[in-house]
Parts: sequence; C-alpha cells; structure tokens
Amino acid sequence: MDTEADVEQLNVVERTGLAFLRRGCRRDASEIRAWRDEDRARIRRLQWWAVGLCALAGAVSAALIGAADLWLRDVLGTGSDPSLLSPGDDLAYWACYGGIALLLSLLEILAMYWLLLRSVAGIADAAGLSFSRGDAEDVLTTGLSRAALDIPNPRRSLHGIDPYVRTSRLKMLA
Repeated sequence: MDTEADVEQLNVVERTGLAFLRRGCRRDASEIRAWRDEDRARIRRLQWWAVGLCALAGAVSAALIGAADLWLRDVLGTGSDPSLLSPGDDLAYWACYGGIALLLSLLEILAMYWLLLRSVAGIADAAGLSFSRGDAEDVLTTGLSRAALDIPNPRRSLHGIDPYVRTSRLKMLA
C-alpha cells in the first residue's frame, strides 16, 4: 500500500480487519525494543487463548449442528436416518439442516476471525508496534490483518515489481 487510495481497493473483509487492528493497537508511537520475558509470556498467553477459544468455537459449532440433527429428526419425524441418495423423501429435513449448519458455520468463522484479529492486535501491542504513522501503517496493518484472516496477498505489483509475473496459473492455483 503506497497511498490511502490503495486502502479503498481492499475488499470488505480486509477493510474490516484493518480497522479492527487499528482500534486494537492503541500506541501513539512505536516502542520497538528487545522483547522482555513479560512480552514473550504475554504473546504466548495470547496465542494459547486464541487457539483454545477457536477450538472451543469449533467444538460448540459441531455440538450444535449435531443437536440440530437430532432435534430435526424428532420434530420432522423422519423415523430413519435421512439419506442423501433419496433427498426427495427428506427434503424438509435437508433444507432445515443445511440452513442451520450453514448459519452455525458462518457464526463459527466470524467468531474465529474476531478472536484471531484480537490476538494479532494484542501481539502487535506487546511487540511495541504503532499503527499511527502514514504509509507504513497501511502496509503493516494490512499484512497483519491478512495473516490473521488467512487471506492471500492480492496480485498487484508493489513498487513496480510483480512477484507473480513468471509464475504459471497452475502453480498459483496449487
């Protein structure tokens, strides 16, 4: 990101992550220094909390989807296991189950994104980073938000250099 105009080229997810990290890291100026033991301990704690809470979000989502399956079987009275091979017989079940599973999966992903962005903001704060400076703010913050959201870097040249110019489409897809 060279200019503020480049920030407007970001998609909704990237802009949201960028704004979240700017709010989460509240330093006015960078205080880059050698990490102390307290900094390392805080970063480890943030990592473990993020991993643990994301695992909990996955477990809760899976449990709720399983409970929805059992509840729908009871409510719709299918009697036997619904079959994907004959969906016409169990169309109401599959429609309800698919909707519930989709909604719960979306909520799980949003919760994990929120947790990961929160952890990255805390790690950046513990590392002494500040996002209140001009152009470096956009490059650094956007990179951190993409890393937290597991979004690949966009395919555009930076400083006139296209890193993918000689890469085949098949290799990029892989």
